[in-house]
Amino acid sequence: MQRLVAWAVFLLTACAPAGSHHEAMVVSPNTTPPAAAASPATSPATSPAPLRSGPTPQPSASASLLFAALESSAAGSPWPDTVLIAGLDGKTRVSTKFTPITPPPMGCLGSALPPAAYVAAHKVYFADRSGVVRSLSVQGQIQTVATFPTSSQQMLSFAVDPDGSRLMASVLTVPRLLYTQATCPRTGPYYAGDLTLDVFSAHAGGSPQLLYHETVPLSQPSLQYPCTLDFVGWDRVGPLAVSPACLGPGGGPVHYFGGSVVEVDAATGRVLNPLADFDSCRVQAVAPSGDFVCDPPTAGADAIVRRPDGSEIWRFAARSGNGYYYSFLSPDEQHVLSDGDAVLGRDGGSIDLAAGGFLYGWLDASTVIGAGPNGDLGYVALNAPATLVDVGFPGSFVGTVST
Repeated sequence: MQRLVAWAVFLLTACAPAGSHHEAMVVSPNTTPPAAAASPATSPATSPAPLRSGPTPQPSASASLLFAALESSAAGSPWPDTVLIAGLDGKTRVSTKFTPITPPPMGCLGSALPPAAYVAAHKVYFADRSGVVRSLSVQGQIQTVATFPTSSQQMLSFAVDPDGSRLMASVLTVPRLLYTQATCPRTGPYYAGDLTLDVFSAHAGGSPQLLYHETVPLSQPSLQYPCTLDFVGWDRVGPLAVSPACLGPGGGPVHYFGGSVVEVDAATGRVLNPLADFDSCRVQAVAPSGDFVCDPPTAGADAIVRRPDGSEIWRFAARSGNGYYYSFLSPDEQHVLSDGDAVLGRDGGSIDLAAGGFLYGWLDASTVIGAGPNGDLGYVALNAPATLVDVGFPGSFVGTVST
């Protein structure tokens, strides 16, 4: 599964506002405490139907391919409370509810959450409001993996080792607000104390170990934007985070500004180094291998696929003078899904995806997935780029679950 980081990173169920190119992405909030056993889908299965006319899609993904997604059972709620594993036929194989994470009150900043679900070790891992991380398997087994106790005044971010054996987490504590959103002044302080950050590590099934505790700096004292460390994935090199992930006001939810994607020491929780120089190449997505896509801030400049050491593998030219907002590397690293509507190849070829909606993930090396025009999840086979197949339910894609 591809690790998405800040940007499109980071994730996309909440997209950055128009004009926010190169600002780290906002990720969709998720999390929670499930029941002891996952429930099988009870609704009748419906075959996906194309939303647009075009050739019958023949996705290279097999009919047995499964993927994890998050959805909300409450209409209009931005906070997912259900995690599920489904097939391309739209049938949910297993699902379970959890207590959704909701962000702490942050006054003028509003609030949004780091990613709270990942696919690793053939399972989907998710966290709840209490800081409990659980895993859900295709067979419906739910296991408590780790617990990072949190309260309503705290925000959790976490990452899982690809083999599911270790976790890292950060917990941001937000003190009582001195002002409400409506009366928020132009200058601070906004809070009745300092924001703090606790960074933990844990072995699956074990107790978390506090690695360090520190006061969270404010990036702009006059505006009181806190800057924190948010975990966003784990590749073969180690844990990945956005740092500094500075929270700032956006069009509704909070957006991350100025954050670099960094490697984190799994033993100490400290930042080792950025994957790339933020001022010259801003990381958009990281593959399990550690290879990544980065996009220079200069309008019209080539975007580049690089190795973990920063050396170039291949590059692709901007299709317009504006550069790229989002880029996602395919599982075989031979293509990049760009801006939700085009696939660019290492061989120099390109495919326009005329199916509509916004595509932001890869099911396999020749099939992409995202949100359709009606809000449902849908996928497009690269050999049928004008046809979006509706899987029959809304939600946010987490990753492909291999069996």
